[in-house]
Amino acid sequence: MLHTSRRQWRLFRLALFLVLALALPIVRTTAQTPTLTTVSDTVYRADGSPANGTLLISWPAFTTANASTIAAGNKSVTLGTNGSLT
Repeated sequence: MLHTSRRQWRLFRLALFLVLALALPIVRTTAQTPTLTTVSDTVYRADGSPANGTLLISWPAFTTANASTIAAGNKSVTLGTNGSLT
């Protein structure tokens, strides 16, 4: 009698291990990077001529609507001679 229950317990533990092993990759894949937006346009100076140089973009730390925390950061982009992003 004891031998049968031990075998059942081992089968239960094996089944539980397999369920957890299959479920954990699903849980890990749900954490994805946020959707990024691409901006493509021409930058103009105040006098209407196309700008050139470096565009500096910065943002403070914030929390999104779904409670994800975004760290503060900055990015620099070089503008082409006709004001286009390169």
